[in-house]
Amino acid sequence: MPAHSPIPLRISTLDDLPFLLSGFQSISEMEQSDTGLKLSPDFVEQAQDYLHSLLDRSDCLILIADNGEQAGFLIGQLLPTPNAFTTVKLYGLIQCLYVPEKFSGQGIGRQLVEAFEQTVVQHGAEYVDVQHVISNERASEFWNKNDYKAVGTLRRKSIGKTSAS
Repeated sequence: MPAHSPIPLRISTLDDLPFLLSGFQSISEMEQSDTGLKLSPDFVEQAQDYLHSLLDRSDCLILIADNGEQAGFLIGQLLPTPNAFTTVKLYGLIQCLYVPEKFSGQGIGRQLVEAFEQTVVQHGAEYVDVQHVISNERASEFWNKNDYKAVGTLRRKSIGKTSAS
């Protein structure tokens, strides 16, 4: 398989909010069908506020692939490890990786992930976590190709109002 030319990456700005919101909504709608959790009626406003708040956080990194057209993004964080009983103090968490279908297969996702990994390792992270819904075979294949190993299983049982829907 031929290598793809790198696409320029940059840090997200407020001007990217509509693109971030569009991708975030696409992913949320897909995950909604798998998780059974309905998106709130004011999802767009809530997601916009959430994404806007991430732009100002020092522990958050939002990368945009942009060669004149926004071709993907990654939202990630540098976090303290939840387990204080290890020597590992920091880790990276990829919250969202989005590449529009028309740019799929061009190496953009891999490039965004590698740039995030390089950034968090420079700040002391020793590993990166990512989570996706189990039925997303495309995501599973992507993460496997990029050497991300399954290290656990998240199981969910609906017990509240949403379980009756």
